[in-house]
Amino acid sequence: MREMESRIATAIHRLGGDRGNDPALTDLETTWTFGELASQAAAVAAQLSEQPDSSSVGLLTDRHLSSVAAVIGTLWSGRGQVVQDVDEPVERLAELFARAGVGVVLDATGNGPGRVGDHEVLALRKPIADPAQWIPVRQVGGNAQCSVQFTSGSTGRAKGVVKSFVTYETNLDVWGTYSALLEPKRTAVAMPLQFAAGISPVVFGLTTGRFTMLVDPRVHSTALLLASLGEYGIERLHATPSFLRSLSADRALFGNYDLRKVREIWLTGEPAVWGDVALARERFGPLVTVVSNYSATEALGPRASTVIGPHGALGEGRLPLGRPVTPDAVRLDLTGRTDGSGELIYRGLLSDGYLDDPELNASRYGVDPDGVPIWRSGDLVQIDAEGVIHLRGRIDDMVKINGKLVEPAEAERVLTALPGMRNVIVLPRALPSGRQQLVAHLETDGSLTPAVVRAALSRELPANLIPSVLVQHESLPLNDRGKVDRGALSSLLVKPWREANPEPVTDRLVEAVLSVARLVLEIDDIGADESLLDLGMDSLGAIEFVALVNEAGEGHLEANDLVAANTCRLIAERLRAGHSRRRTRSTTFNDDGRERPLFFVAGGGGFPLTYRSLAMELGVEQPLVVLEQRGLRSRAWPERTVAAAARHHLREVRRLQPAGPYLLAGHSYGGIVAHCIAGMLHRQGHDVSLIVLDSVHSVRRELFVPEAIRTRQSSLAIHAVKWVKWRSVLAWRRLAGLATPIGSVERFGVFFQWALHALNRHTVEPLDVPMLAICVSDGTAREWEGHLTVSITRVSGDHLTMLQPPHVSDVAQAMGTFVSRAG
Repeated sequence: MREMESRIATAIHRLGGDRGNDPALTDLETTWTFGELASQAAAVAAQLSEQPDSSSVGLLTDRHLSSVAAVIGTLWSGRGQVVQDVDEPVERLAELFARAGVGVVLDATGNGPGRVGDHEVLALRKPIADPAQWIPVRQVGGNAQCSVQFTSGSTGRAKGVVKSFVTYETNLDVWGTYSALLEPKRTAVAMPLQFAAGISPVVFGLTTGRFTMLVDPRVHSTALLLASLGEYGIERLHATPSFLRSLSADRALFGNYDLRKVREIWLTGEPAVWGDVALARERFGPLVTVVSNYSATEALGPRASTVIGPHGALGEGRLPLGRPVTPDAVRLDLTGRTDGSGELIYRGLLSDGYLDDPELNASRYGVDPDGVPIWRSGDLVQIDAEGVIHLRGRIDDMVKINGKLVEPAEAERVLTALPGMRNVIVLPRALPSGRQQLVAHLETDGSLTPAVVRAALSRELPANLIPSVLVQHESLPLNDRGKVDRGALSSLLVKPWREANPEPVTDRLVEAVLSVARLVLEIDDIGADESLLDLGMDSLGAIEFVALVNEAGEGHLEANDLVAANTCRLIAERLRAGHSRRRTRSTTFNDDGRERPLFFVAGGGGFPLTYRSLAMELGVEQPLVVLEQRGLRSRAWPERTVAAAARHHLREVRRLQPAGPYLLAGHSYGGIVAHCIAGMLHRQGHDVSLIVLDSVHSVRRELFVPEAIRTRQSSLAIHAVKWVKWRSVLAWRRLAGLATPIGSVERFGVFFQWALHALNRHTVEPLDVPMLAICVSDGTAREWEGHLTVSITRVSGDHLTMLQPPHVSDVAQAMGTFVSRAG
């Protein structure tokens, strides 16, 4: 490729001569003219031109004027650059510079270390005041490496994004074409130079001759920042949403300064919410425009943009990413997704790939069938009917909670929409057992309570998406980019948000139970009267908790006991009274309810606590008696057939309710067992009403039979041997599974397989009783359509989440309506 010179350096060279006395930039300590900026940049260029090799330059920077001059001077010299903050640990600097092939390290701050790795750190020379002594801007090959920008990596290893000189210059053109970034407006930038969101508005903007103010939130007070915005006549502010919220925290201060010239606020670096727009209008006046450009270091220029003018209507929750800047700027990859969201794929002009990581390059960069280069962003988005892109989360942020992949961003979406919520971050947290839970870190205005927040989450989200722990902060910590410091939050001790501090505990047994709860939940501060379920103890955690309590020798506890005793004080009382020594065949929710009990058969391997949300939605007056598989929590032999399971449960039903009419229900496999129980009662002359939840009674043979056997791919003799061998192995696995420890996760899986085996041997006959089949919206109800007495209702969610908020409310409403009609 032909040689070229940096247009950025050329522009500063020209402005230094033509407009040498015009103010160029300030760091709130010193203000430089374009002549002074060009003089220092020329000195850097001359200094680097004397170095023996032409390798890249490692720049140690901060947010002072000399750092900007060093960036421009390096471009002026025709050398590549790796810009890093001077406060980074020396070991990290050495590693990054070595990866980028840095041959010279230059300290633009005067506060850097003496050495970085094998390199002696050079200090900046004095400015060259006489333009006649400035060296010409050096010509360089367009494909030569211009910059390596290191961004955070999901694997813990920083990703180095490479841009050649031609790519760097193209980036300047694209931003100028598709955004107002290069408009000559007096601009303040509150982002560090080592990131694209900081260096682009500073360096690109200076080429237009505009004045720029460098802001360091770590150093400058709010009063100084507000005063400086007015003093320098700043028209545009570039900042993260978190910085805007932090800056706006002291409302009274804003009345002391003239901020009428601030007419644009550009939010970048992290997702913004509509509340940020309202905050900007409240603090900077109703005429302010809020701009959010969606881009990435790996891309050239913005890919989508949202502009909310002074009269734009406000929405709720997260601000959309906006409309694509061109029709083919992005596309959606829906592979493996069923919820309408997909990964956003960037198309067109991109960076030159990742440094020293061919595997990552192969997975993220590619080419579409039409020959257009692409980059996989990792952002999960949805595009609405008007073509507006909405962020739903990150693929690499997804975490497995109780075996289900969840996106913390979904909880953040609900929380940010709450009035009074200033800032929210939801992070995964690993427990000692290896399980994960979600923790919501909240910054509020004081008007919210934990109960209000949890109620809002329960209305909107399924149980596995609701954060187990809420933690309130006066203000969330910010990093040097002005973004919420996720690393700092992850390292903090978790202290649940509560309305009152727990009372001291003097009871030895209560303290012993508390110690186990602290271990399982990894929360040091648990009150004796706080619900362990509200603190995030799920069904798997309950199994672990019960096992540890029993090992401690303080008595015997069953996991189902947590239904009635879900605080450490109540559990201690239950242990003292010895209530758990008798293993009951059922678990009752809403035990004091006055309505007829609803007998509910759990699904295969189903745990009674799974149906807690359903019981709550049905109301305290409706007892819900959950019947679980025989042997699941004992050494009893499991039932091999649906009919045997029905006879076993019927004895418990008749024990608890000797005479009808009866209300029966079941989920999945449990619905088929409940149907069999209903048939037995009906033949005995009892009135029965039946509800089945997403129960399919013809199980596909491919769930059990390998294809090689099912399709008979061998001779008859060999096929028979394979069939006998397969059946023997299957029977052995089921029998061996019974040796798994009672209460273990593995045991629940074994009993799920026993349920499937029973279903495969069972035939459902039509039954002349009132019956309701509740099926998920994308499921099938055709197997019940031939039953004349069946009414079918569809609900949202899937086979499992239909039993959790928010979908369970529709399930409970349908059940309640059916029960009231059944009388």
